[in-house]
Amino acid sequence: EKELVTIVMDHVLPDFNEALENLENFWLFDGSMSDYARYEIDETGQLNSNDFLARYFDYDQYARDLEIDGHIIEISYNQTLVNYGA
Repeated sequence: EKELVTIVMDHVLPDFNEALENLENFWLFDGSMSDYARYEIDETGQLNSNDFLARYFDYDQYARDLEIDGHIIEISYNQTLVNYGA
């Protein structure tokens, strides 16, 4: 939890109390932004991975869109901060 608070303060909410109050809106995902995009699509069932069209889905572009929207932030290599409050 301490690591997550520090990361949230460094990248989103610099105020300690505000970061702590909003901590439930954040999750530290072990993987790249593209890995998270694939995880989100798989978990929500938005695209069936066995579907023929799934081969053509651009997970990298979807990850970039999530980043632009503030939903994910790349913290370091293979570490992504997910912001459910964005």
